[in-house]
Amino acid sequence: MYDNGQSQTSRGWITESRSTMNRDPLHQKIVQALAGSLDGNTFERCAQDLLGDAYPNLAPVVGRSDSGIDGAFGTADGAFPLVCTVREDVIGNFRKNIQTYLSKSE
Repeated sequence: MYDNGQSQTSRGWITESRSTMNRDPLHQKIVQALAGSLDGNTFERCAQDLLGDAYPNLAPVVGRSDSGIDGAFGTADGAFPLVCTVREDVIGNFRKNIQTYLSKSE
């Protein structure tokens, strides 16, 4: 904890207000979970579920032979890939997955 009331995690800052009391009984558990690590498969399924509600044309792609993508949005112009990641090198992982997808779709 720093003097300004913030804690640093691997994914950023969590602000803890000392002047207000949070009455949500799950608040502390949520703060602790956000400060922990994420399971990539769980995150992928969560993203697919949340985006699937907004985009019914999203087809989840699961498994090791997913060609670097985690889903595909079907459109009149063809499929557009969905890539989910929890890795620290987001851009590097995104590039690697898109390159894999493009090389396997040729």
